[in-house]
Amino acid sequence: AEARNLDETPERKHAALSYYRQAMLARKRFGMDRLSSYAGLYYDGERMPLQEELGEFDPWELADDEALVLAGGRIMRVELPEQFNVLALLRKVSTDHGESGVADQARYATGVYYQSRQQYLRALDEYEALREVFPDSKWSTNAFHQADAIREAQVQISQSGVQLSGRPAQVQVSYRNVDRIWFVARRIDLKGMLGE
Repeated sequence: AEARNLDETPERKHAALSYYRQAMLARKRFGMDRLSSYAGLYYDGERMPLQEELGEFDPWELADDEALVLAGGRIMRVELPEQFNVLALLRKVSTDHGESGVADQARYATGVYYQSRQQYLRALDEYEALREVFPDSKWSTNAFHQADAIREAQVQISQSGVQLSGRPAQVQVSYRNVDRIWFVARRIDLKGMLGE
């Protein structure tokens, strides 16, 4: 923090870069990407307990200063201290250092962070604000494409494990921007297929 006081440039670019880098390090440490990745790797021989536990939380309900973290072998919802508050650090860059040449990138990173937490409306607001304030920025072009991806109809069918015969089929589906989903079940000659 003391190094930021040494920045004598009129636009305070080095101070802004310092805050931005601090935000990106905090995101790497406390962002949903890291937790999702780690939870997906942990398998205890029968199940994926961290993945199951992560499923009990709704990241879109997190406040700006909150994150889900792995602590003591459990996933917890915590309030981040100021030096790790990703969104507060990014806002400091985009508001206090608007002329630094980094503010547009910080605004884009804010949208991406909201998007990673499935806070899509807030991400769209950030992308739109970026395009209004910095229309010629390369980050505005990226924001346009991210906003399109959020607005696209999406359906994801997850693996549900072994399906036993004689029982109703179970399908795990998550979706966004879709009113209806139709499924067609087809009988498969498994014996014939395996015999080939």
